[in-house]
Amino acid sequence: MSHERFELCLIIPFRYNGEHYENLGTEKEQEVYEHFEQKKMICEMINAQNFDIWNNAQGGMMKYLEVKQKCRRFLGLHHNGTCRYRLKKLPAVTFKITKAGGWFLRDGNAYITLHIITENLEEDQVLNLKSMLINVRENNKILYSVKIGPDKADEKEITIKGLIRAFLNMVGTIEPAEEMNTYITALSLSYGLENGLNKEKLNIFCENLRMNRKNSFRFTKEIEKKYCYIPREYPYLYWAVSENSLDMTADIKEASEFAPNNSEFIRKQLGVSIFGNYLMIYLYYYSLKEKCTELERQCRMADKNMCMYPQKEAVRALDKDLTEIVTEDRFSHVNTLFFQYLCKNTWNLSERLSKVEDMVTESESAADHMFGNSEDYEVFISYRRKYGAYVARLVYNELRNKGKNVFYDIKTMKTGRFDRQIREAIQKSEYVIAVLTPGCLDKRKDEDWMRKELEFALENDKQIINLLVDGFEFPKELPENLKEVTKRHGIHINAEYIDSSLEALTGQIEGGNKEREEI
Repeated sequence: MSHERFELCLIIPFRYNGEHYENLGTEKEQEVYEHFEQKKMICEMINAQNFDIWNNAQGGMMKYLEVKQKCRRFLGLHHNGTCRYRLKKLPAVTFKITKAGGWFLRDGNAYITLHIITENLEEDQVLNLKSMLINVRENNKILYSVKIGPDKADEKEITIKGLIRAFLNMVGTIEPAEEMNTYITALSLSYGLENGLNKEKLNIFCENLRMNRKNSFRFTKEIEKKYCYIPREYPYLYWAVSENSLDMTADIKEASEFAPNNSEFIRKQLGVSIFGNYLMIYLYYYSLKEKCTELERQCRMADKNMCMYPQKEAVRALDKDLTEIVTEDRFSHVNTLFFQYLCKNTWNLSERLSKVEDMVTESESAADHMFGNSEDYEVFISYRRKYGAYVARLVYNELRNKGKNVFYDIKTMKTGRFDRQIREAIQKSEYVIAVLTPGCLDKRKDEDWMRKELEFALENDKQIINLLVDGFEFPKELPENLKEVTKRHGIHINAEYIDSSLEALTGQIEGGNKEREEI
């Protein structure tokens, strides 16, 4: 069976230092600015209901940097996107590499993508080509030869592994993780096939990726069927999914029989969608899997006295994100497939997250007795982690150096019920320092512990000192039980006057203590 047109989006995952995210593609990173152009992230499936998912600081918004045509040579590619390549082991198969780019998530996950096109291949040739390109460990040689004169040719020999290294060198200082060279496979999304790949062979292909073995077609027919999914609602999409790999192909002929306009959609729009809508949906769910894996690792390595508050908050946030994001109707089928077959069936994220939550709860229950009689504190620091953490840490260090007993959750909290610890610490503190950063008291949908801490401090008639950071202003609308905070003493703090501000803070606390001693 010959396939008229075969297109492949090759996705190669790696990790990098997310602190470099903001500078990627800007003039500050001069090399990146010269070699790449930052493409505007246009994703038709995102609507107002989903927009915050892609813009929150932890999870989501991606940057897509595409290699400029004139800079393809730094990857070992020909500058012309229509140049034909061939694998040394498959000399009869030629293909084009039309685009090369990088997708960077703010949280440190990143992906190199290659857009590959070829025509008129037999089924075994398609699978062999995919197998050789996807296994990034192998040094499968890719060659091209372009005639540039009567007796001259521009010739080059590269490998996917070498291309990855060259790409990372071009991006500049992003501190890629060492393990990027040891990924078992890349991932692939294929489309534009005149006839779909044989389901059994596709299953064998994906099982080979999962097992990281060579010679994929030596496998027997007894391979488990669970790695291949063909949804009834969209029978023109074939999915092979396992823990370490994912493969999708679209069958134009079958899609046309299902609905007349499907053929045109696959031929003209699906490719763009894979590099935009579909890839963004997939990478979003993939980032949830990575977060779940990291939480599992943290729980396994946790010391018995370690504070599990951050893990509990992370579990809650991830559980909230672990729902099927809303999409436009024309993209909903792929979104459903990613969510059902990857998040639920393959990665078992709901079940794994539930186990992580149980581990955190067990740690809290086992250690509840450890916090039965908490010590008295002089100062409790209330802050918003997102922007106030660095100021809270400076305050903690300054007060500790002055000999004060300070409750600062990261340093002070023990294993056990964090809510109980917070309330007891506020009750036994003389002062509550509110680190007020822009937006920290705005109304939130999720559980807002900073507001709760301040409300509890007011209920217990604690002395609250406001630290007004970087021009903080109180929101116009505050609940009645929080308005009293606006009347408490405030100290302005910014980078220029941070030392004098901290001195004023410690002076106020020490002055208050001295007054009470005299009384």
